[in-house]
Amino acid sequence: MRRTALIVIALAVPGLACGGDEPDRAADPTPGGPCPAGTELVRARDVIGPTPTGYKVVPGDREALAGIADQLKAGFGERWRDYDARVVARRNAVNGAAVLVINLTEQTDPDDFLEGVMAAEDDNDRRGEDIRVGDHDGRLMQAADGGHIAIAPAGTCSMVMLIADTEPLIRDAAGALRPR
Repeated sequence: MRRTALIVIALAVPGLACGGDEPDRAADPTPGGPCPAGTELVRARDVIGPTPTGYKVVPGDREALAGIADQLKAGFGERWRDYDARVVARRNAVNGAAVLVINLTEQTDPDDFLEGVMAAEDDNDRRGEDIRVGDHDGRLMQAADGGHIAIAPAGTCSMVMLIADTEPLIRDAAGALRPR
């Protein structure tokens, strides 16, 4: 799945720190093959797992999260299946990290996925770094607006994005996820 991160980097959604300028060139993810028949959708709760001790899991700003999903849906086109989102935050915290799961009609092989994300970084002169998101290897990058995004595969045909206005919120959420 090549160059999927390019779409993520280009997001511009106020209040969720995940956007900025348009990318230098359009993303063209290389299909990882069609999703096997009967592949179930992955939900945010599947990626989060049981509510981590000391945290809360809330619906978040549904309108803002839907706005992100709409931008991604336009970018993925026919490869789009569905999405689900929640916000993970420490108890009593005002801010947290959005956990956005994107379900696709193509497979998200972990090795191909990371190669594609890093290729998108190169194509757009952006540098990310490795991060563990739940039980998957992913990439962490700074968005054009100064916010942060982590992206990783989340299942056979899905990916997860963590979106927050600060890097510590991303790292905190990434370490707290305990998939079912």
